[in-house]
Amino acid sequence: MRICPKCRKQAAGEGKICRACGAILQEVPDDGAEDMPGQTAAAGASRARGPRPRLAPMPQPSAPHGALGLPSGSIRALLTLLIVAVVVVQVARGQDVELLWTETLMIALAHYFTSRRLVKLSPEVLSRLAEEGHVETEARPLYLPKHSIRALVILAFAGLAIYLYQHDQLFQANALPILGVVAAYLLGTVIRFRGVRGWEDLKAAVVLVVLLCTAGAYLLGHADLMPAWVRNATLALVLFYFGSR
Repeated sequence: MRICPKCRKQAAGEGKICRACGAILQEVPDDGAEDMPGQTAAAGASRARGPRPRLAPMPQPSAPHGALGLPSGSIRALLTLLIVAVVVVQVARGQDVELLWTETLMIALAHYFTSRRLVKLSPEVLSRLAEEGHVETEARPLYLPKHSIRALVILAFAGLAIYLYQHDQLFQANALPILGVVAAYLLGTVIRFRGVRGWEDLKAAVVLVVLLCTAGAYLLGHADLMPAWVRNATLALVLFYFGSR
């Protein structure tokens, strides 16, 4: 009996080429073919090919390491903690925080609290992509448990707010803007009413109107018409919107 190794069809006659796909037919013994008509082609082809060789086990990927031999993301974690420490200490001491430190702080917060994946992947697919090196993993920066850096950042600013409140310094000019924008951004990452109809439209409309008014005053050369609290509130709303995305 002849069977095609490609399409698994049984060929009749004396031909040596499969008429369906053009592959070379293989001779297989026809004993037991009548007992299992549904499995004749598959069983015959399996016997014709012989035993399959065993594949060597795939080597297990080692844990990813970044700069200085530390786990991936450790350097960014250290930089973020140092930036947070400088800002918190300056505010606690009643000093004005320079604009450069504030901007750097917001970039660091954006790295840790903003979703950076455009496509949601299943854990299995994400694990496979990480093993192949297509996705960078930061499971345990600084050998700490997952989300430890985020927790430390939140605790640092929460502790600062409590400290300033106890010393009647919470609403001072050097403290309130920093805590306000940080709190607005962090709230934006937490408060997400995905299932509420119209929430995204309302949020976008409010932010656009407020920012258009503030930006219009600046563009027309009348920034003095906008009080400081309006400017701070506008920045807080914008950061809230970006945090919620």
